[in-house]
Formats: sequence, C-alpha cells, structure tokens
Amino acid sequence: MFRKLNDDKLTQLAESISQCGLITPILARPIDDPVYRYEIIAGHNRVDATALNGESVIEADIRDLSDELATIMLVDSNLQQRENILPSEKAWAYRAKLEALKSQGKRNDLTSSQLGTKLRTDELIAQDSQDSRNQIQRYIRLTFLIQPLLNLVDEGKLKLNPAVELSYLNESKQIDVFERMEFHDCYNISLESAKRIKEIAKYGELTIDKIDRHCFDKEETPKESIKISANRINSFFDSKTSPKEKEDIIVKALELYYRQKNRTHHREFREEVMERMS
Repeated sequence: MFRKLNDDKLTQLAESISQCGLITPILARPIDDPVYRYEIIAGHNRVDATALNGESVIEADIRDLSDELATIMLVDSNLQQRENILPSEKAWAYRAKLEALKSQGKRNDLTSSQLGTKLRTDELIAQDSQDSRNQIQRYIRLTFLIQPLLNLVDEGKLKLNPAVELSYLNESKQIDVFERMEFHDCYNISLESAKRIKEIAKYGELTIDKIDRHCFDKEETPKESIKISANRINSFFDSKTSPKEKEDIIVKALELYYRQKNRTHHREFREEVMERMS
C-alpha cells in the first residue's frame, strides 16, 4: 500500500533518529505467531532506520487491534505523517480504509462518480483527511486502472481526472489505450478525450482507430491562402479565361521567374569566381 523510503531518505531518517531520538513510537499489535509475536502497523521506516543505526530495539506502542482497526490506523498514520505520497498510495489507502469501515459494519454505498452523493462512508473518510469526499472517490477509482496507467499517474504523465475516466474501461480497452499512448509517445490525454472514449466504450465498440482519432489526432495546420485583386491581373487575360486557368498561368509564370532568377544567380556567381581566379 505505502512504499518504503528510498536509500537517501532512509539515511536521512536514520541520522535524525541518531541525533534527536525516536520522537514517535511505532505502532504494533500482538499476533499469534511463535516467531514474530508482533505485527508492525505503523513505523516500518522507523524500524529500518533504527536498524541502520545498529540498534535492534525500538520503542513501540502495543495495542490489541482487529484487522479492520489496524488497517484504519495504518492508513491514517501514513496519510498524516508522510510527505510526497504518490496518487497510487493514496488510492489504495483510501480503498483499504473504505473496505475496513465496511467490515466494521458502517454504512457503505459508495458509488464512484464525479458528481458526489449523499452522506456515506466516503464522507467519514473525508473528515479525517485533507481531501474532499469527491476527491477521495476519484482516488479510489484509480485502483481500477491497469498498473501501466497507474504508473503514468504516479509519474505525473497522466493527470488524475482523465485517469479516473479511463478507469471505467475494461482491462482490454485500457491496454489498448496504453499501447496507443506508447505508439504516439503521448501520455497526457485530455479530460475531454478520456470522457469521449469512455462514452464510446459504454454505448458502442471502442476500436484502435477511434482511440487514435479522439485522443491523438492533431488539428491540421491551417493552409495559407493568398488573395490577389482581380483588377490587378485581369488586364493580362482575356475575358474567356477561367479563374482556374488564371491560377495555372500565374503559377507557371512564377516557376519561369524562379528558374530564370536562379540561372542569373549562378551565372553571376561563376563570373565572380572566374574574376577572382584571374
């Protein structure tokens, strides 16, 4: 659910504990296991950092917790204390807490929508979080993404709201979308594009061509046009010459002018070279 600190961050934590001591004890619960005896609920990084300092003993707050309460405390502890939490970590944490509250017998009729619903378990979660109820719903939807798309969200290549819309596609169609992203080397699908292909998949067949057309087609560069006043050129043509014929004659005249200009340029260049050589 939550990833451990990388080596640099863990070293910094170890140095902090070495200098200031352990500010907050870890949280653990007794388990029926002859080897480990206790399960760490919150504080895995603090345990690793203490071990890095060569210590084998750490202060712990031991509580007899049910599975559901242990999950809730694990989520709350990490969300409140950790910095730079990845979207995927939040997503799975909120989902785990939601399921734990459900197992505790609390009401849970969460529906994953962008619009919000009446007071429910997601609001209970929001009371202990900096995220709103709707934002929590969005994060939970991320858990329905295939891993490659979820990785893109963590990397900041795919924004949250388009990812939420893509989460409604089945696994096969999500794979198709990801493969087209790689083919086009373009991962930042717009919210409107994600909504369109979600609707297509819901009411019809979402093909590769439709994914390309709605997500990756770029607007054509407007073609440059030149307008010439008829009064300026009509004197060069008789009254029977059509507009298309006038255009063809003008283009041919420009081609002759270009060739003649190049010939003159080359002749002058040769003459200048010969003069310098003499």
